[in-house]
Amino acid sequence: MRLTDSSGTHQLHNTSFQAVKEGSDMQGYIRIGKNNIHFQFDGGKSYFPIGENVCWVNYNRGTYGYDDYLNTLAQHGANYARLWLTDVQWDGLAVEIAVGKYNLGDLWRLDYVVSLAERLGMRLLMCTESFNLLRSKTGPHLWEQSYYNKQNGGILDHPQDFFTDQHAIQDYKNRLRYLIARYSYSTSVFAWEYFNEVDITDNYNSGAQVSWIKEMTDWVHSYDIYRHLISTSFANSVGDTNVQSLDIIDFTMTHHYSETDIAMTTAMFPLKKVSQYHKPSYVAEFGISNEGDDKEGWSLHNGMWAATVQLAAGTCMTWWWDSWVAPNNLYTKFDGISRFVKEMGSLADYQWELLTNATISVATVRLFGMYGHKQMEHTVALWLQDSCSTWSRHHAGVTCTSKINLSLSMSLPKCVIGPEYTVQWYNTTTGQQMSHTEAKCKGNVLSFTAVQFLYDVAALIGWHDTY
Repeated sequence: MRLTDSSGTHQLHNTSFQAVKEGSDMQGYIRIGKNNIHFQFDGGKSYFPIGENVCWVNYNRGTYGYDDYLNTLAQHGANYARLWLTDVQWDGLAVEIAVGKYNLGDLWRLDYVVSLAERLGMRLLMCTESFNLLRSKTGPHLWEQSYYNKQNGGILDHPQDFFTDQHAIQDYKNRLRYLIARYSYSTSVFAWEYFNEVDITDNYNSGAQVSWIKEMTDWVHSYDIYRHLISTSFANSVGDTNVQSLDIIDFTMTHHYSETDIAMTTAMFPLKKVSQYHKPSYVAEFGISNEGDDKEGWSLHNGMWAATVQLAAGTCMTWWWDSWVAPNNLYTKFDGISRFVKEMGSLADYQWELLTNATISVATVRLFGMYGHKQMEHTVALWLQDSCSTWSRHHAGVTCTSKINLSLSMSLPKCVIGPEYTVQWYNTTTGQQMSHTEAKCKGNVLSFTAVQFLYDVAALIGWHDTY
């Protein structure tokens, strides 16, 4: 066997390799999809992240805690988790515990978690630092205990110096280099996230952050030969335009909290950012003001469904994995959306646009949807929701008591007069197909009747050009 790389050609004797057939789950690393909206594996298959944050576990559980979360998520169709690799005094995976000093115990645990993700087909967003260690007051601030602080034997007089001090810059580069050396081989590493909510570090400076990200990304690209995707996140839901518009930021994320109607607010941010930055976007953290008010998980359900059919690159990812999802066994909420996404096919192969012009016969029902096309193929993905089915209205005791019958019509860029179109309807709890109805096109307006539903229902419509 002869292998050729940048150093030349090498002859290997008495060796073997495993060839993976096309269509296998071993699809390689994750890239930006052809449509600049969704993600795609090297092998061509689309990757649509479905999951939650798993930023730390109960210390007494150790790696068993990650077994608990990741195994359960995978059993319900999820394929994504976000990890924190920072020393924030919670029970996470602290890579560095003093300047230049690495925590080999936690790195062994991270080895285990990465291997676990590989076995389960999960992908991990590796968040390498958080604002906490560089924040000196209000909120969850840890500057007083931070190992960067000179008062604790560190190297910085002030938190904001982290982004300009050459010693701190080199220390962070070394940490990235270490992570790349140890984990970049793994196709379960989805992406590197430089910072969690960097904009609430002390005296945040956008210009300094742009310069820092450019320097770090040059460094990462010089070592990460597999070119994992790169991003960073902000506490402000809008984010920092100067950072998010950088070509070297591969996708954008949103953190958003405390809304009463998740579908009409939180799930809309990716749609806005896709239009603004022309790159994939999804909600990487969200939650309501008091998760105890929604023990049935309506906010999780609605956030995932609304985002999926409105140009998001992944579902909305809840923050309350340990205090809400697990105690209330809300993992079943991932069942329906994961099955529906599989039915949607290869999302990254289609050019998508939002459906904005629809007429619905029942005023209380809202339509969320998108239209996609590739060559002569066309598809529509819809989610219909009774507006009474928000988490806040359920909490207030306002329940949807009657099943809904309705008809609707929508304007499409293209549909063909003549043939009937089949509308496949799906139960959003299970993801199973319920039944189908027929639709007709006239003047690029598609009209049909929905199946009877309570709370919400999803649909797919697909057709080919006939000429």
